[in-house]
Formats: sequence, structure tokens, C-alpha cells
Amino acid sequence: MKIKNDLCLSSLIKNNLASKFKNENLELECFNIDENFNSINFDNKIIKNLFILGLPTEGIKFYTFILPRPFIGSTFLRDSDIAVNTFLKEPSNEN
Repeated sequence: MKIKNDLCLSSLIKNNLASKFKNENLELECFNIDENFNSINFDNKIIKNLFILGLPTEGIKFYTFILPRPFIGSTFLRDSDIAVNTFLKEPSNEN
């Protein structure tokens, strides 16, 4: 998946809501995320409640899309569970 070819994904980078994953001089064609799947921007700031899962993280996460079914540990379902639980634990920003 090429981020620059996707209008929505490239918009996240353009608006500093996301950044590509970098390891020293190596830049991967995937988004940088924290352990809870929150996006990390160019300033290395975690963007709370902006979760990135699946193909846009392929490179630092590896998904083998086996259809979820009973007794099969689906990486995507486990990761989704982490993101949802993180979202539910975050205090609301509304006044």
C-alpha cells in the first residue's frame, strides 16, 4: 500500500496527524503508531484517539488475514481490542 497514492492517508501526513515509520535512515511505507495503535505525528506526538490498524501499518505490524473464527487467535481482532479498550479508557475531551 502506497500512502502517497491514497488521498485520505496522505491527508493525515499533510495535516501532521500521522507520519511514516522511520528507523534511523530507513523510512517504511507505513504509519508510525504507538503500542495502543494511536497515530504518531512528525513531532513524535501521540495523536490520542486516532487509531491506525491493518494495512497502513503493514511493515511494523504483520497481518496474515485469516478469517476470524472461534479458537483462532486473530492478530487484527487482538489489535482492535487494544485500540477499543484504549479509546474507552481515555477521558473525554468535551466540556
